[in-house]
Amino acid sequence: TYLDSGDATWGLMATGAVNNQYTGAGVSVAVLDSGLDVSHPDFASIRLVDDVSLASGSPQGDGNGHGTHCAGTVVGPLQPSGAPTYGVARNVDLYVGKVVDDHGKGSMRQVIAGIAWAVSRGCRLVSVSLGAAINVPSATFEQAARRALDAGTLVIAPAGNNANREQSQPGFVIRPGNSRSVLAVGAVDRNLQLANFSSRSSVIDGGEVDLVAPGVEVFSSWTGPSNYRVLSGTSMAVPY
Repeated sequence: TYLDSGDATWGLMATGAVNNQYTGAGVSVAVLDSGLDVSHPDFASIRLVDDVSLASGSPQGDGNGHGTHCAGTVVGPLQPSGAPTYGVARNVDLYVGKVVDDHGKGSMRQVIAGIAWAVSRGCRLVSVSLGAAINVPSATFEQAARRALDAGTLVIAPAGNNANREQSQPGFVIRPGNSRSVLAVGAVDRNLQLANFSSRSSVIDGGEVDLVAPGVEVFSSWTGPSNYRVLSGTSMAVPY
């Protein structure tokens, strides 16, 4: 069992990201989500290269929190303000693309525009912690992810939270994670057991869960006065 300590979160210990030589330096990562709270005290020293809003009618910033939480797992600093270390790769070059509004609403067109933007900026990894619970892949998403791969960019998305394993409901991998050219990530808990909610691979071509990562009780940054929040979901596993 992995436990949060005063020094680091359980996810960093489980993934071996504590006290190793890999800080993400020289790697460009795009987080496509609800934006980023750039006023967060932990982000004063991050390498934020670009921050754009592709969400129709929604300005830069993060009035939701989800994007800030996911970005924090990527770039949280070595010594946060009164919190354990929670960032996996604090020295990456970060690109933030807001593709959903502050209510978490967005369109497939906005997400695909975000992927194209990340590719145009030379990002090597694109973290997309969102999706639609549809058990059929999207040809449009697949085309976008294939173009990204051909350009040397890997798109990573959640497997989905539509399972209830305790009630023998395995769920299925959601869009866009069920596209062949997208890496789908499931969630494990502190015991490295699959989370009850984490979707199982489906039989469709591209519907496989490609890997798993910490996704239960994940501590990371948050908007507003609280600064931090603990969340669970395959969305939390993607940035790992």
